[in-house]
Amino acid sequence: MSDTIDEASRKFLEGSLDQLKELFPEFDPVLHKAELGETTQDEAFFEMAEIMAKHPERSECFLEKSLTTYNERFHDIAPIDLGGDISPEELVIKPPVGLPRLHPMYEAAILERLQFDGDIPELRSGPMPDGVDPAVPVDTEARSPVAMGFLLQLAAREVGREVDERREAAYDQLNAVIQPMLTQGHTPGTSLAKRIDQELALTHLDKEVDPESYRRGEVPQLYKLEGETPNGSTLACLDQKDKQDFAWKALSTTQGRHSAVPIIEQDVCRELLRAGFSVAIGEKRPDEDLIAEHLWTFELSGPNAMQSNFSFLEVAGKVVTASLKQQLGEKLTDRTTRVFLNVQQVAQLQDRRVGWVGRIYHYNEV
Repeated sequence: MSDTIDEASRKFLEGSLDQLKELFPEFDPVLHKAELGETTQDEAFFEMAEIMAKHPERSECFLEKSLTTYNERFHDIAPIDLGGDISPEELVIKPPVGLPRLHPMYEAAILERLQFDGDIPELRSGPMPDGVDPAVPVDTEARSPVAMGFLLQLAAREVGREVDERREAAYDQLNAVIQPMLTQGHTPGTSLAKRIDQELALTHLDKEVDPESYRRGEVPQLYKLEGETPNGSTLACLDQKDKQDFAWKALSTTQGRHSAVPIIEQDVCRELLRAGFSVAIGEKRPDEDLIAEHLWTFELSGPNAMQSNFSFLEVAGKVVTASLKQQLGEKLTDRTTRVFLNVQQVAQLQDRRVGWVGRIYHYNEV
């Protein structure tokens, strides 16, 4: 990780300074006076801010270049399912005035999801914000929403500790890189480099700084907790509010519903096999391969209205199974025809409805 931090830090610090000095040659005498101690750092920054304000076209050019660099650096951020409302081409819009921005509807969708999940690592290019718990899905066989919520909390704490430990190590290594740059040479721009915040610099470091299972720009992996699923006596000791809160966490968050996908998938697949269909679990396929699908959702009314004892996962599996079985019986003349099953979590947050969708696809190698 150290080599990654060294290289990324130098590129970030030197690249930002080079861009500024190229666009604003007026900065050179200001920085030089600051180096000689003729002005304070604060006075130098105020003077440079005035220069930028007098040349808005150059300031916008600097922001445009920064945006281009940003896009080039983070082009590998995880693909995003936009639903049917916004095409990938419409994701970024260019308003008549100002810089490109995300589509307002997509911005709203992100804010809606953050309200429930707290973090969306696949959409981040920088470090996890302070005070936010990791949105970690868990690898579990627990069917109770209360038990699953309990495990989600444990996983968030474990991954959160690892994030903090790795970030502290990155800070130490970052300082080891920056300090020699600040003490050697005393070239114009040293004062500016001193003011660069560590958190901003970490934004430009490689994702290797993050835990392997929870990296920026990637959909988080199912996290396997050491130890067993909380037993009945542990859950029985919880008061009603804790049970509702844990069930709410399991069902209202993307990480909770994602944790339930393998359980529902196995249930549906087992029942379809018992019905004589030649089905296997597989990845989502192109729409032209789709044979049957069924969406099961419920309304999010708030944690206080959550029925923590209701078997959401079992009901979802049974309803999806019954519908897919009926559709396959009508569309397949031969039940031995090979098909794929795929289950995904669904969030219709604008309507406060969430759940799962099961799909059956033709068996085509991709």
